[in-house]
Amino acid sequence: MKWIRKDKWALFYTSLLLLIILLTAVGIYGLMKPLPESVSFEGEDHEIPDAQFYYDLTYQTKDGDWVSDQSIFDEIIEVINRADSYLLLDMFLFNAYHDRDEEMPEISKRVTEALLSKKESNPDIEIIFITDEFNTGYGSHDSIHLVQLEEAGIHTVISDLTPLRDGKPVYSAFYRTFFQWFGRGENGWISHPLSEEAPSLTARSYLKLLNLKANHRKLVVSDKEAFVTSANPHDGSGLYSNIGFRVTGSVIKDIWAAEKAVASFSTDEPLPFPSDEDFLYDERAEEIDNGDDRVIARHLTESSVKNHVIEAIEYSATDDLIYIGVYYLAKDPIADALLEASRRGVDIRIVLDPNSYSFSQETHGLPNRPSAKHIHEESNGHIDIRWFNIDKEQYHTKLMFVQKQEESIMIGGSSNFTRRNMDDFNLDASIKLTASNESSLSDSVLQYFEKIWTNEDGLYTLPLEEYEDDLSFWKPAVFRLQQWLYFTTY
Repeated sequence: MKWIRKDKWALFYTSLLLLIILLTAVGIYGLMKPLPESVSFEGEDHEIPDAQFYYDLTYQTKDGDWVSDQSIFDEIIEVINRADSYLLLDMFLFNAYHDRDEEMPEISKRVTEALLSKKESNPDIEIIFITDEFNTGYGSHDSIHLVQLEEAGIHTVISDLTPLRDGKPVYSAFYRTFFQWFGRGENGWISHPLSEEAPSLTARSYLKLLNLKANHRKLVVSDKEAFVTSANPHDGSGLYSNIGFRVTGSVIKDIWAAEKAVASFSTDEPLPFPSDEDFLYDERAEEIDNGDDRVIARHLTESSVKNHVIEAIEYSATDDLIYIGVYYLAKDPIADALLEASRRGVDIRIVLDPNSYSFSQETHGLPNRPSAKHIHEESNGHIDIRWFNIDKEQYHTKLMFVQKQEESIMIGGSSNFTRRNMDDFNLDASIKLTASNESSLSDSVLQYFEKIWTNEDGLYTLPLEEYEDDLSFWKPAVFRLQQWLYFTTY
């Protein structure tokens, strides 16, 4: 009998070892597998005739009242209205779900109605709407907005992110091995993460949600122009502080190319994309009086955003100025580049969201508070950091501004300064713009940062010390442990 028991234990340990090997192999492959073509897209430099900067700000007045100054979706609607034959939107959050007590802007409805109106007035226009599976509860329910678009003849695409790398390998190894094969199921019973009023999720859909992969892009591109932004057409995010750039010129061809790549691995449906003769950016340029300003534009997605952010920081010199405003800052190579730039005498100023909550869930200040503490201390206080003053909203901006002696570099869009956004785990899109310091574009971005940094006409930002007492030992420790284990949402 002893030899039987020994054989059972030998079989158990052998099976356990094989399972560990299998899970390790699945996790490593998911972390390092080849990317689909044109993910981490880097376009060419294009000299374009016009680029305009827009922002949304929710802030506290000197009298203590909270007000919202919103312009981004006003201009996005105009981009939709001006389109002629081709229009594409790639938007992460596109729904009305939220658990706020107060009335929120109906942005998802507004965008839907603008698209339906455009299709009705111009039936021949080809419209494509690409979005993330989050808006259908990862297959648990329909999206009322997408159904409306489909019924109007608008092409809708749910991004298939399976070909992307897994940014949460410990979890993903189990999910890929045991759960991904079983579909989504029916009859959801798990509460939606955004609202109790939203349709419930099935267990299998919720397991996919926990794998934390997203098409995080937020852009609109037509045959005439494009708008690249950090803002979602999501009602619950309707009062967040965001930024966006509207551009025209040949750079829009690269934006279309990057979006065609996503469509190619997300659907088998033959979708209509413009050819070279279909673009009307020259016609749009004639409508714009932008003086003698000329801008160099380059479209960037995924890790190419990181590469250009780091490059712009590394090429900064003594007495140059760097402003950064981001919702998440948790990318060590960027922090290292900033510290080295500070040692060269670069003036660096960073505005961060305090990360108090995300979708009504408390986030305990991670990752920004330990990141800010690290950067400030390692620079001996030479890198200035301020917190955006929030009540119930987020400082959802993702923007860097580098002012050199003669020109300014701006990189802005959907990409947070984190591993998940910059290492090819999510789909993200930003645009890099280079213009003379005297240009209206450079001046508008600089004035935006100066306004919130100096608290001009409002209480936009707070000193670093505002959250210093809240940074106990465990937060930096948890932050680093999460990074080492890849067990983060950032």
